[in-house]
Formats: sequence, C-alpha cells, structure tokens
Amino acid sequence: MKREVLILAGMFMLLSGCASIPEPEPGALSQLPVIEFGQPVPADGNYVLHFPQDKSIEMPVSFEGNLFQAPTREVLSVKLNRDIYVHKEWLSYDGKNWIDANGAMDLQVHVVIPGYSHPEPGYVLLEMNAVE
Repeated sequence: MKREVLILAGMFMLLSGCASIPEPEPGALSQLPVIEFGQPVPADGNYVLHFPQDKSIEMPVSFEGNLFQAPTREVLSVKLNRDIYVHKEWLSYDGKNWIDANGAMDLQVHVVIPGYSHPEPGYVLLEMNAVE
C-alpha cells in the first residue's frame, strides 16, 4: 500500500502551484466538458478533469542514476476512495462545490535511503490527505 500511494504524486503535484487563478463564476465550471482521467482533452484546454472513485490510476515510478547498474521502472496503481474533479487550481469532490486546490490536500513525501544510520531497506512514502 505504501508503494501504491506514489501514483497520486504526479497527478496532484500540479495542485501546489504558486500563482492563484481567480475563483470561477458560480456555475461556470458546470458548463465545461468533464473529461475522465486518461481520455483525450479538448484542444482549447478548457475542461474539468475527473478522477473517478474506484478506477485504477497508474503511474510509472523510476530509479535512475550512475550509482545503479541499470535504471528500473515500475508501474504502480491506486484507487481513490472518492471522486475528485480538477479545473486549473480548483478542486471539487462532487463536481459542484469548488475549493482552492492549493489548500485542499496535505501532501507529505518521506524518503529514507538505506545507510549507516538506517541499515535496513529504504522506502519512499507519499502521504495524501484531504483537508476538510
């Protein structure tokens, strides 16, 4: 389970942007097409991206560098326990009520490398929690 949480990292890193986009007008986002994650997006770039509950989300994780004999890549898969909708820097759990995505989640990344002070297997842990 710890490994699988890494998949969500790439999806939500964009949610921690620095610049703030003005709040959308009430009802404006309901007029946009809703695109399920993995499907082609409209050319104009104006849409709501939907990450459905219980649908597998896959993301490759790689280890590379000259300290390794060869790069390694593995595809991890997780499922969300609720729907998530994203439009630019706005996030919704129901597709109707929108909040600033920058404060919507608590994201923590823990990396422990095996070594003298940790003489056992290392790990990478991505922990994501909704802030409600």
